[in-house]
Amino acid sequence: MDSSQIAHVQVGSDLYPAGITEDGEEYLAESYYVEVESHRGERWQHERTYAGCRVDQDEWGIGFENIRDEAKAQAEHLAERVRKRLAQGGSLDMNHWHSARPAYGSPAYSNEDELRLEAREEEESRMGLRP
Repeated sequence: MDSSQIAHVQVGSDLYPAGITEDGEEYLAESYYVEVESHRGERWQHERTYAGCRVDQDEWGIGFENIRDEAKAQAEHLAERVRKRLAQGGSLDMNHWHSARPAYGSPAYSNEDELRLEAREEEESRMGLRP
């Protein structure tokens, strides 16, 4: 994908289950990733993610260390490298990117909704729920 197709590059985050605490509760941590967005709102995420939690286990039990600042800084560094490459007219190697959910309210988002609605209508017709 070449630089003319990219509207902006950003760092995003998601929660993930980092493990189970000593109390039996799921511990949710934050991971960071780099995302590019087209002018139509289509998004792609880089394959590399940065975990914001380090899990340590010793004789005293399991511990979850917050390393979000470090993880976010690593993702920001990659985002800056991508921005520089695109600013120099470079392109993205799409072998390292996967499609992500489109930006809310964008033309790509609207198109995805239409495709989802069509698929549901076809399924309901196939099941005999629609004339």
